Amino acid sequence: MLKKRLIFSLLYNDGYFCLSRNFRLQKIGDYKWLIDNYGFYNIYNAIDELIILNVSRDKKNTEKFYKVLELITANFYIPISIGGGIKNIKQVDDYFNLGADKIIINSELKNIKLINEISSKYGAQAIIGSIDFSLLKKKAFFINNGKTEVESFEDYKKFLNKLDIGELMFNSIDFDGTGQGLDINFYNKNCKDFNKPILISGGVGKTEHIYEGLKLDFVNGVVTANLLNFVKDGLIKSRIILQKKLENIVMRST
Repeated sequence: MLKKRLIFSLLYNDGYFCLSRNFRLQKIGDYKWLIDNYGFYNIYNAIDELIILNVSRDKKNTEKFYKVLELITANFYIPISIGGGIKNIKQVDDYFNLGADKIIINSELKNIKLINEISSKYGAQAIIGSIDFSLLKKKAFFINNGKTEVESFEDYKKFLNKLDIGELMFNSIDFDGTGQGLDINFYNKNCKDFNKPILISGGVGKTEHIYEGLKLDFVNGVVTANLLNFVKDGLIKSRIILQKKLENIVMRST
């Protein structure tokens, strides 16, 4: 029976955690805020995995980011995926040494040499390919924080299927941060024929949105980065509801 996952994502930007709206960032608070105001270490029983992404727009201060990662991974006991600005195997090694179980690649997915190097060293299952897409201006996939368009939609799908990675995470630029729900129509039309596990994100604002995503047969996990809608015990309550609604689908027991 298919195991479904509820995944929470932290977006880090130069010392602060952020909300994202159509890939535009809004600063919320630093690590201390996360602990004092979010009840952060109370939520790990409510989620299956944690994602931490360095989405800093300017030159990424890796030393500052690494210090935050050390604080989080030292006290978190579920699988953690880390990404943001990965361009070489040294950065990948650093993330695994800091406690990552998987790493997330976006802009360098076309770097076959790097992907093969990571896969050879850590296994394909340790790589999540992050795919940003937009349908507003034209149907396209993007990299570089949603700024740079990659090849045609259908060609990129074929390329991703051949890539030696473990999972694909699709992020809707149009729905990102709206809280109005996932782009279910897009996922139904475009994600059924992939040969890898699928994670979806962009638009989650309440428990019902997570449920709508998880009940899709081909979806393995729903990712939310909404710090304010799921503050304090929001994710814990969501998980209880989801376990009742998805009683025929295996979720990690708490």
